[in-house]
Amino acid sequence: MNHNDKLTRFVSEGLVRYGQARETIDVYEQEVKARLERLLEGKTDWKHWRPRRESLGRAKALSSGVGGSNGRWIAAWQLAAEATGAYIDIGLWWNSPRLPDSVLLYASLWAAVGSRLPVRLDDAHPPVECRVVDRGSDVPRLVVVVGPGFELEAAAELLLAELDRAMAPAVALE
Repeated sequence: MNHNDKLTRFVSEGLVRYGQARETIDVYEQEVKARLERLLEGKTDWKHWRPRRESLGRAKALSSGVGGSNGRWIAAWQLAAEATGAYIDIGLWWNSPRLPDSVLLYASLWAAVGSRLPVRLDDAHPPVECRVVDRGSDVPRLVVVVGPGFELEAAAELLLAELDRAMAPAVALE
């Protein structure tokens, strides 16, 4: 069977299964987004991050999407309590440019203007790593590479605690 025959069979089979497959993916994405949102909303032991609690703009906004060569991601955001509009995000990222065969749980800090701020944490607690994972950027994020025994909630709680700890130098300068 040649390549064109395989593609024809794939498309034919897809015509029958696409609706169910799309619905399955939608349900999965919604559940992952809901879990990430609950993790952000449920964290009350922040030391350096001051979350905005009311629903404004991205405070409750969740998104998932396809970013071309940047892979696929599902993320949740939380705004800062200050009027600066800074926010943090936490998400799952499949096929990041610098780790294309991996799934990452990541956390980032963003400025109000939409540029990601560097997160520096030289003594991150494993499995959390501080590393560059984007194409064309040297701005590090905190990440956990998904592997055997990975538990989303436990890894996310550790990642958020490390992100909060990484913010300590910035808070000390205020």
